[in-house]
Amino acid sequence: MGLDHESLVITNKPDGYYVQLRRAEKADKGGEEKILFETKLKGNEVYLKVNINEPNGLCQFSYSENGKSFIKAGDVFQAKPGKWIGAKVGLYSISTAKAPRGGYADFDWFRITKN
Repeated sequence: MGLDHESLVITNKPDGYYVQLRRAEKADKGGEEKILFETKLKGNEVYLKVNINEPNGLCQFSYSENGKSFIKAGDVFQAKPGKWIGAKVGLYSISTAKAPRGGYADFDWFRITKN
């Protein structure tokens, strides 16, 4: 990840799935991730989006439960280069060290478009 990074995360809690916006500042110096936004999902399907303004790299994360009406998650984030990987966008599935193994996530598609 970059020195400062932000991510839109789906997390599973005992009472359901949540969307979280997380940010870490100065991660290279031990800066910890903080949850800036969190909301419970009504179901188990969600659409994630990030709009990136060129050329300044301002990013706005949003989510939708129907694929049509997107809700902004938090404020605009300024993307910055990292030490060796730069800015990136992607999908991944991980579990915490305390979580039992064997979980999974289904991703139907991933699309990058220029507006």
